Order: sequence, then structure tokens, then C-alpha cells
Amino acid sequence: RKAQNSGKNVAVIANRILDRVIDGRDTETFQRSDYAGILQRLSRAVPKSQVLVTFFEDLFTPKTMQGLCAFLGLGYVEPAFAKTVHKGKAPLKLDAERRAATRSFLQPQYDYVNAHMGGMPERWQRGEM
Repeated sequence: RKAQNSGKNVAVIANRILDRVIDGRDTETFQRSDYAGILQRLSRAVPKSQVLVTFFEDLFTPKTMQGLCAFLGLGYVEPAFAKTVHKGKAPLKLDAERRAATRSFLQPQYDYVNAHMGGMPERWQRGEM
């Protein structure tokens, strides 16, 4: 019973944070999701040859991990992809109004990423945030 209430409390808190981000009252949290701003600042500060950007959704695959290891000059050791560590316990779902507001709020990010990275993960295209 306690875990069930805990998940509900997490959802209430997460929705409050999201509402503050979307309406502009929490710019600090948004800065961690500002892919366009982050990538622009990174490109001004670090030579392109020293930057590897990949999507989290693609990270845990042999191909991406091999590419990351090669980029870093490391030998590749097959990770335990099937092992889950620190999985969240509270399933969070957006109501229709928040989903639409979030999609609208993030559309400039989606547009930038799509244009500068040659596409977006399937989850993003389906609106699974």
C-alpha cells in the first residue's frame, strides 16, 4: 500500500514540476532538456571532432556502444544489456492536456534535433516522452 501511495505522490510532484517548466516558472529544470541550446553551446566550445552525440534511446545497443568505445579509444567489452539497474518504480502517465502542452512546448527542440541530427528516435516521433 505504501509503494502505491508513493507512486501517486511522485506523479503529483512530477506534474507540478512539469507545469512550472511549461509555464516558464522553472527555467533551471528546462535547461537540462534544452537540447538545442546545449548542442549550440557545445559546438561553440568543443571541436566537432571531439564530440559524439547520440540518443539515449540508441545508447544501449552493441552498435552504439562499439562506436562510443571506438570514439573514446577504448577496447569494447560486451555490456550486460539485459541487466536493469535503478529502474523507476512509479509509472508516470501524462493526461491529454499536459501531453499536448508538453508536445507544443518541446516542438522547437524536436525540430532542432531533427534538423541537426538527421532524425529523431521513434519514441519522440510517437510522442512518448
